[in-house]
This record gives sequence, C-alpha cells and structure tokens, in this order.
Amino acid sequence: MSLNSKKSTSGEISTKILQKSANICSFALKDCFTSCLDKTIFLESLKRATITPVLKEGNPTSVKNYRPISILPTVSKVFEKIIAQQLNPFLENCFFRFTVWLSKRTYSTQHALLRLLHLWQRALDDSNIVGTILMDLSKAYDCLPPDLLIAKLAAYGVNHNSLLFIYDYLINRYHRVKIGNSLSSFLSISMGVPQGSILGPILFNIFLNNLLLSDLEAELCNFADDNTLFAIAKALAEIIEIQDILYWGKINGLVANPGKFEVMFLGRFEPISTFNIGNIKVKVKNQVKLLGI
Repeated sequence: MSLNSKKSTSGEISTKILQKSANICSFALKDCFTSCLDKTIFLESLKRATITPVLKEGNPTSVKNYRPISILPTVSKVFEKIIAQQLNPFLENCFFRFTVWLSKRTYSTQHALLRLLHLWQRALDDSNIVGTILMDLSKAYDCLPPDLLIAKLAAYGVNHNSLLFIYDYLINRYHRVKIGNSLSSFLSISMGVPQGSILGPILFNIFLNNLLLSDLEAELCNFADDNTLFAIAKALAEIIEIQDILYWGKINGLVANPGKFEVMFLGRFEPISTFNIGNIKVKVKNQVKLLGI
C-alpha cells in the first residue's frame, strides 16, 4: 500500500489495481514469494524492464547525455521491498561505512554535503589546504559484474541460499526502450543492477563498500555513483593521491573517466590552472556542482 501509484510501472498489473485488490492478492503473492525464496529464484516475468531515457544534461540529441531508468512491474517492487527489509538491517548494522549515504533510512544528500562542509571548514580554520576531486564512474550501475558482487556478499556473511537468490535476481534480465509510444524489442543484459529498482541502490552500495574500507591516502564521501575524493594538507604538493582509486575501479570493472573529473582547491596557495590525473590534465575550477548544490 505504500507504493506510489502515480509512478509508472510495466507488466500487466498496475499499482492501483494491486492496491485495490490487496486483501485478495496478498495471500497469493505471499505463497508465490515464499516459493521463490525456497527455490532461490526470481521470476522471469518480474525481470523484464521498460527503459525510459531521462536527459541528465547537455545536448538532447546525444545518447550519452541520457540516464536509463528501469520501469519495473509492480509485483517486482513489492517483492524487492520485502527483500530489502531483510537485507538492509543486516548490512547497515554490520558493514556499511557512514560515508555511504544512498538507501540508508533518514539519510540524504544533505547529510553528505553537511559532512563535507564541516570537514572542509575545520581544515581551513586550521590553515590547511583542501583539495577535492569529483569523480565520474562511467555507467556505474550498468557495469557491475554479478559474479564479483556475489563474491562480496559472501565475504560479508550472506548465507548460501540468499546468494543463490540474489544471483538469480541479477542474471537473465531483459529490457526494452520506450520513446513516446514506440517500444523496442526485448534484449538480454548480462551485467549491472537495474536503475529505478529498490534493490539496485543497496546492491551498488555493497559493491562500493570495500573501496571505502580500503587504505586510501585521501578521504572519500559517496552518494550513489557520485564520489568526492578529498585530502587535507599544509602544502599543495601533498594533496590527493588518486591512483589507488583508479586502480580499484579498474580491477572491479568500473571505468573511471578522468576527462569528466572536476577539481577544486580551497585555502591559501599559489593558484594553479590544471591538475594531472593519470595522463590527463584536468582544469582546476573555483566552484563545482555536487549533489545538486
């Protein structure tokens, strides 16, 4: 009943119809979901998504400027919500770093921004220099390797049957694209987690969590695929070591795109115009946009 009936869904049963017949359907769905969990399967009919391209920014005629949002069946969202209610407490109480904000209850972009501003202000008050890089992980949600994600879940102590169920949730998914009233045919996808799903952000956080637990030379604040790396030092030459993160992305199947990185320095220092990240020179900016601010 808590689902938003105004949001688009795919499949044969709309949210409104399911809510109006909840007293009848809930018993059948309970039996269906219990059977799926016992058999460690996620129904094929619930893995078919309709993709709606949403323009992020820039030229609307360029495919690269669109974010693919998965419109999933209503029943799929009900099932995912049940799984999330069991998976979230286990992960949050034991493993998630406080710097992972997405999908944690009561946390939002405001918490990530306030933490950054607090740390930076304190550093500036102590006459330090703050160097920060806003990183771009190209198509992060779409590139997650299912096998590696399952291995990380196993390392965090998720039991065998749950691993089999989540693996089945990830594989053999199909999607089609809808533009206006036109629909493409269904195509299979072998990687990633569906954007617009309930489990997608949780699984992405699990995948990213060991980066936040690694021995970084700098601090990292994360919200979904927005990653802000920053370092605090007395001298500009001591600021920011990013090679470890570029290497982590490479071995984890996520492609860092230094050409889209944004760099900013705060404090008293001799102004510089560019900063080298790998073999690419990135222009240093006086202001950047982070999490909508």
